[in-house]
Amino acid sequence: DNDPNSDYINACYITVSYNLMSLYYHIPGPIGVNMEEFIRMIWDVDASKIVMLTNLFENAIEKCKQYWPDIGKTQQFGQIYMKLIKEEVYAHFTIREIQITKDSNSRIFRQYHYTSWPDKGVPSDIASLVEFRNKVNKSSSKRSGPMIVHCSAGIGRTGTYLALDYLIQQAQAENSVDIFSCVSQMRQERVNMVQT
Repeated sequence: DNDPNSDYINACYITVSYNLMSLYYHIPGPIGVNMEEFIRMIWDVDASKIVMLTNLFENAIEKCKQYWPDIGKTQQFGQIYMKLIKEEVYAHFTIREIQITKDSNSRIFRQYHYTSWPDKGVPSDIASLVEFRNKVNKSSSKRSGPMIVHCSAGIGRTGTYLALDYLIQQAQAENSVDIFSCVSQMRQERVNMVQT
């Protein structure tokens, strides 16, 4: 609603995790008037990292606003300033190091942007998605908050990514997976997670 005092944003914690160290904050990608709320949420939850699973435009339709500035530039969102410090581009994903500042307090987090997953489709190179997930999980963060995961609508690719993360951990620990149970638990927390 573009109210600077509003604390509502269409997001939720997903507590379904194989490893209790994993905590996800799941949200649709920012589009339109909720940009300031999205940036404020990053600050308020002290996000450890952000996983973005959509491109800004897909099939000539805007799926997500670019919420980070170009390299070396600073962008203001209400009382919060954001600066892109570093950007590493790989074949299937990009890693950005972003500084966020409010009231002269600064934090740095990383955004992991997977760029090879089409809307309502599957990645052309599934191994690259697993490599991406491993890179995200192996990275350390000084932030104590949850990892924010978003795509465009916040249920299809986001739900699949969270399920993939859970199931890989389960397979490593038990040598088996229970896909039905994983998706069912996620759908108890957010309707329609993992589009089928």
